[in-house]
Amino acid sequence: MNRERAKELLPIMEAYAHGKNIEYRADVGSWVNVNNLMYEIGKATGEYRIKSEPRVLWVYPMGKDEFEATTIKENTKNFAGVFKAIEVLEDD
Repeated sequence: MNRERAKELLPIMEAYAHGKNIEYRADVGSWVNVNNLMYEIGKATGEYRIKSEPRVLWVYPMGKDEFEATTIKENTKNFAGVFKAIEVLEDD
């Protein structure tokens, strides 16, 4: 591994150290979870990414057939009919 590749992978390694899930994709194919980053990073030449996590949204009514959403539950305390939604992430 050269220095440029190390710089490119540094945010991935930091995220892994902090408990984030890491995914790997070969030149073609779908993203797969990485179980042992330190073992796999030395042998693979594909792409790595920090796995996206779905957001929790609090949705509240603003009028007839109008809704707004926030990630902060406290912002909805003055509204009736608030519901919790979890974002669905699709593979890229």
